[in-house]
Amino acid sequence: VFARDNYEKIYQHLQSDSNLLKTAALAIVNGDEDLKNMIYQIRKLSQDWERVQKYYKTKTHAQQQRYDELLWLKNQASYVAEVQKKMLNNSIADLDSEMVSMNSLLDLRKTDNSRYKRLFRYYSIYENITNAVVSKMVTVGIAEASTTPDFQILSPASVEDLPIYPKPRQVYLFGAAATLIAMVAFLFLQYFREDTINSVDELAKATESPQMGVLPESKVSLKNPYLVAFSYPKSAFVEALRSVRTNIELMNLQKKDWTISVTSSVPGEGKTLIASNLAAVIALAKKKTILVDLDMRKPRVHRVFETKNDKGVSTILIGKHTIEDCVKPSSVSFLSYLTSGPISPNPSEMIMSQSFAQFLENLKKKYEVIIIDTPPAGLVTDAVLLMKQVSFPLFVVRSGYSKFHFGKKIDELRKTHDLQSLYVIFNGVSKGRTYGTDAAFEYGYKSGYYSD
Repeated sequence: VFARDNYEKIYQHLQSDSNLLKTAALAIVNGDEDLKNMIYQIRKLSQDWERVQKYYKTKTHAQQQRYDELLWLKNQASYVAEVQKKMLNNSIADLDSEMVSMNSLLDLRKTDNSRYKRLFRYYSIYENITNAVVSKMVTVGIAEASTTPDFQILSPASVEDLPIYPKPRQVYLFGAAATLIAMVAFLFLQYFREDTINSVDELAKATESPQMGVLPESKVSLKNPYLVAFSYPKSAFVEALRSVRTNIELMNLQKKDWTISVTSSVPGEGKTLIASNLAAVIALAKKKTILVDLDMRKPRVHRVFETKNDKGVSTILIGKHTIEDCVKPSSVSFLSYLTSGPISPNPSEMIMSQSFAQFLENLKKKYEVIIIDTPPAGLVTDAVLLMKQVSFPLFVVRSGYSKFHFGKKIDELRKTHDLQSLYVIFNGVSKGRTYGTDAAFEYGYKSGYYSD
C-alpha cells in the first residue's frame, strides 16, 4: 500500500511539475532504479530548459527540441509510475482477499484470547519498526536525490590501440643511446688507463736514452724459446739481433773490451731471452763468447741450457771453485756459459767485492765477449753495480708490457750514475700493429713467446 501511494504521488508530481527532488526520493524509497534515473534525466533537462529560456526570448528550434524531449521523458515516467501503481493495486487486491480468508480463520480461533493479544502486540511492535525504517528511507532518498554531480561528461572515454607506456620506439632509442654512451665511456677509460709503451714513437717520448735496436715479435715455435738464434738463424728476431751486434761493433771500433750487461725494469720484459740469443748471435760471428748469469736471486741461464746450477759464480767468488771448473760449453760454436751457482744471501756484497773485480778481469783475458744477465734494475741494486763495470749496459723495454714511467726511471738511472753508454733495446714489437703481444716470457719461466 505504501509503495502504491508513493507511485500515485510520483504520478501526480510528474503531471503537475512539482518538486522533482521529492519525486526522485519517492522512487528511491520504492527501490525503482529505472524510474529514479528517468526522474534525474527529467530534472537535468528541466534545468537546461530553464537556463535556455533565460537567454533566448523567442522560441528556437533548440528550445523546441529540448522541450519535446522533456515532455516525452515526463510522459514515459508517468506511464511507468501508472503501470507500477496498477500492478501494486492488483497485488493489494490479492493480499486483501487473502487477508479476508485469514481473518475468517482468525475469528474461529479468537477463543484463545490471551494468545491473540500476545500476537497482536508483536504485530504492533513490528509495524512501528517498519514505519520508522520507511521514514529513514525517505530521508536518505531525499538526501541522495539532492546530491548532483558538479561535472559534465563532454565526450566518452576512448581506448588507444597502441600502449601509452612504455613506447617500444623510445625504449629502443634509449637502449641504443645508452649502449653507445657506455661504449664510448669504456673506450675513453681504456685509453686513459693504457700506460704501457706500445710503439717506437712512444718509447722515444718516454725516454731520452738512445736505442740500440728494435726486436720484433717472433713467429717461431720452440720448446726452449731461448735458443732461437741457433735453431732459426734466419728468423726476423735473429736478424734484428744481428743489427744490434753490428751497432755494438761500430761503436766499439777503438775498444777491445766487449763486456755487455742486459737488464730491465721488472721481470717479464725479456732480458734473459735477449742475453742468451745475443750471445749466440755474436758467437756465430766466430767471437769467443761467454754468457754469465749474475742474477743470483732468480737465475735463469741454467734453464736456457737445461743443466744443473750446483756450481757457478757464487761458488767461484767464495773460492770453492775456479772459473775452469764452472764454465760449460754450449751447442753453439764459440759460446760458453757460466751459471750463477747456488743462490747467495748477499749478492750485492759479492758483486762489490774485490774478488768479483778479479773474476771479471780473468774472464776478459779468456773471452772476447762477455754478456752478463743481470737482475731487474727496477727491483734490486745489483744491476746498477754491474752496469758501472761493463762497456755496454743494455736496458730492455718490452712493447705492450713496460709502463710509460719506466722510461723516466731509465733517464734518472743514466744521469744519476753517469751511465752515458746506456742503450735501450725495444723488444716484442708486433709488425703492422701498434700494440705488442701478451704472450711473454715471465722472467724466464714461461715459454711459448714464439708462435708458428
